[in-house]
Amino acid sequence: MTLDPHLENPPLEALPLRLKYEEDTSNIFSYSTCALAVQYWVIHPNKKTILDYGCSRPCGHNHNKISIHAEQMAIQYCRTNDKRNRCKIIIGRYSKNGRLKPMYSCHACAQLATKYDFQDRIFTLDKGKFVSAITDDPEVSLGHRIKHEL
Repeated sequence: MTLDPHLENPPLEALPLRLKYEEDTSNIFSYSTCALAVQYWVIHPNKKTILDYGCSRPCGHNHNKISIHAEQMAIQYCRTNDKRNRCKIIIGRYSKNGRLKPMYSCHACAQLATKYDFQDRIFTLDKGKFVSAITDDPEVSLGHRIKHEL
């Protein structure tokens, strides 16, 4: 099955942030994984720069986890590199046409964020506004549901 080349590389919606330096983060988008991959951006609010970005990734068959979530990787980056706890994390998912969709943290990521005091620093973009990605009643991720059913 061949895909329309215009659909494979749609123009990606940019984050509605005023940044000092425009960072090209288009390499984290893949048309084949956009329904699954969750992107993250670590933003330094005072310097108005993107410090790190990436996306969630699956783990191999011989691994004890199914995947590493975007929040986990962003929190790990912040714990290592942000000693003053200033950085903010933005998570989201691109649709196949390149639009940003909101993504909310799963139960395990919400617990991790609370454990390391990130619950007020993880956001998602919903209808053009940044809202907290940590909800009051987070869902269990699909990977955890599948793992526990097996």
